Amino acid sequence: MIDVQQIARKASGLDEAGLQTLSEFLDFLLVRHRDTAEKPVFPESTFESPDMPSVYSGKALTLEEMREAIEWEAGHDR
Repeated sequence: MIDVQQIARKASGLDEAGLQTLSEFLDFLLVRHRDTAEKPVFPESTFESPDMPSVYSGKALTLEEMREAIEWEAGHDR
């Protein structure tokens, strides 16, 4: 694992453009870590209550009918 002293030693041999690039990269890493550490990538999900009435008002479909509907929708141009 690379530590701060190793980075400093390697940075001492860089020219001005290399130092600028290293600085920008380190800023990117620090901001990226801070952003991901503070909030999750996806919001926490919740499940609907099984007692909640269904929003679907049609007839109950069999598994085969559901598969056919999915296949039809997948091939349907929108």
